[in-house]
Amino acid sequence: MNGLWVGIALAWLRKVLAPVLPAIAGVVVGLLIIQTVRIEGISIWPIHIDGLKAEIATARKNVQDVKDAQATATKQWQDAVQHQEAASRMAAAVGETEHGKEVAAARAAGAAYADAHRVCAAPARRDAVDAASAPAPGDPGVRESVPDGSVVVSAGDVQACSDSAAYAVALHNWLVDQPNQQ
Repeated sequence: MNGLWVGIALAWLRKVLAPVLPAIAGVVVGLLIIQTVRIEGISIWPIHIDGLKAEIATARKNVQDVKDAQATATKQWQDAVQHQEAASRMAAAVGETEHGKEVAAARAAGAAYADAHRVCAAPARRDAVDAASAPAPGDPGVRESVPDGSVVVSAGDVQACSDSAAYAVALHNWLVDQPNQQ
């Protein structure tokens, strides 16, 4: 019995669909053409439509161009940083050299000052043979020209002050040479 109903339904569908079948086929073919044009694109003399594949290829090329530009910018940035670091290291080395010279000059000036303003006679060197140069026992060896109320500073303290002054001058010069960073 089921076969009979199926046969009747198919006969009815053929009768109803027969007149509209070419129109349905035309719509299906038209939809397939439209979908193909959307995906593949079409280029007939007056008409040019880029398909999705062409747009995807263009987008991929654009993405690759951006990645290449980023890589180039990163490389340029790294080169600039390395150049700046090298320049900073070179400036630091020059500064260290200059500071070393300034400290040596300050120490020499401190030693000269200590020698010129020594209150007591210089202690005899251990390898000195001449005992006559040493102060006599009980003689403190203090100069008579030292005024009352004077303060005695050790040679080590003079050198420490010389080092501090050289550091302060070097720091001042460094700060003056810095660009305005406001």
